[in-house]
Amino acid sequence: MTPTVTKAETKKRTSRIIVKVEQSAQARTAIKEAVHLATSLKVPLMGRYVEDTALLDSAALSFTWEVSHTGQKRKITPDMLAMDFANEAEQAQLILHEMIQSTEVDWDFEKRQGDPLEELVHDAEREDLLVLGAPDVSYGAEEISVAHMLRDATTQNHLDVMLVGGVHPHTKQSSHVPAPQMPRFQGGVLSILEQLEDQHLEARPLFVVDDGSSQAEICFHIAQHLALVLKMTVRRLVVTTQDAAEIASVLRQRGAGLALFPAGCKGLKHDTDATRIARYAGCAVLFLTADHSADALF
Repeated sequence: MTPTVTKAETKKRTSRIIVKVEQSAQARTAIKEAVHLATSLKVPLMGRYVEDTALLDSAALSFTWEVSHTGQKRKITPDMLAMDFANEAEQAQLILHEMIQSTEVDWDFEKRQGDPLEELVHDAEREDLLVLGAPDVSYGAEEISVAHMLRDATTQNHLDVMLVGGVHPHTKQSSHVPAPQMPRFQGGVLSILEQLEDQHLEARPLFVVDDGSSQAEICFHIAQHLALVLKMTVRRLVVTTQDAAEIASVLRQRGAGLALFPAGCKGLKHDTDATRIARYAGCAVLFLTADHSADALF
């Protein structure tokens, strides 16, 4: 039975949103989603740019070259790469500033050196929410790294993590737009149970992915509060499949505006299923840490 939500029970869990900032299209979309959340939840936003020290180290090697999309080559040196990092950090900060300047969000920007994913998690508090873009399908190694970071962040660091992929602005009326070329498999049955409906609320609903676990029920309770803040409807997506393609397809076809997954969801068979769903679901995907309790809310 779903707990009754009352104003007196509400406690704010998220105290800060940390977003990974870069110049890529995925990063821009992630920044936009992070700004929207920070505005709605009235929490501070931290934009974090990380200079990849592994790339800096490799630039010192004599055989390191950069090949552009036109096939042109140039020798890479540590000084050149450091300058590229500095320019990208400056542009990333400008992107963040441009997206946030019309809001009242308290925000900051910081530049670090290290592993980009490790530094995103480093010194994050249990109450923080991490936001980053889902890697493009062509970056297989990065996808595995993000998948492992997501697993460790939600299970060991007890953080909530949002992956932002191909978010698109369609509503129910255009929800029949086919998903990108994602492999389809024969899987289990998915059923959708509508829990809250209000014609005055935003058309794109918030879906809670329910794998039958007690944690999924807590996710639904959290979603009720979050949906009121974001002015969205709440729906429960009951999964009896471990087919990431099918889950992503249903979320996209139903015009999901946001999807909530419990950490360790039974519908995610492989680590990279999380990044694949985020890339093809057509909405941001929020993975909630397993240590949430019913009264630990946004």
